[in-house]
Amino acid sequence: FHASTFVPLALYHLKLSDDCPKFPATISYSIRKGVPRVAHHVLWLMGWAVMIKLFRKRGDRWARYFAAQMISTGILAVIVCPLGQSAFRNKVHFFASGAYMLDHIILFRFLNTPPVFRAGFYGGFVALVAALQLLEKKEAALGILSEGHSQDNDGHAAPAPPREKVLEKLSDADRHVLRGFEGAVMFAEYGLFTSFVCGMAAGLSRKR
Repeated sequence: FHASTFVPLALYHLKLSDDCPKFPATISYSIRKGVPRVAHHVLWLMGWAVMIKLFRKRGDRWARYFAAQMISTGILAVIVCPLGQSAFRNKVHFFASGAYMLDHIILFRFLNTPPVFRAGFYGGFVALVAALQLLEKKEAALGILSEGHSQDNDGHAAPAPPREKVLEKLSDADRHVLRGFEGAVMFAEYGLFTSFVCGMAAGLSRKR
């Protein structure tokens, strides 16, 4: 799971999907296409294969149902409806991604995750929600399409200037503020998942 978080990020910034990588960028944005997308999906599914094996071996029926639901939600969010395919898929992506994040809270109970890692996840989640709200408010005030909507290609959204064109016309102050909010979103998202993965096995007993 650590590899599925950071390997695609490295591949994205090696220009294996975009000629001009965006920074800061969310996980969803960096894995939306190309080699980073394939790498993420392969590594993420490998991680879940280990988790499913654990749940089958040591979980009860409800735990196995939950694991199946969680991986299905994740597949819907990042594989079936990646960011930037269409306005409808973006909505599904954001809803499923939110549900997948909330599933981690229930997973804490099954994995007996130590409090310090739970606190890191909750702190990252709160920071992510707050940063997203501030970013969306700033983008709306500046007339800029959000990261996801800037990639819509279904033609249903109202016409708007390309994000890059609007950014070029911003003052240095506005660009710095926007970049700061984007950075907060990025580091909060990476932080919450890193905290969770670091604590995944910390509360499990070692019996075979």
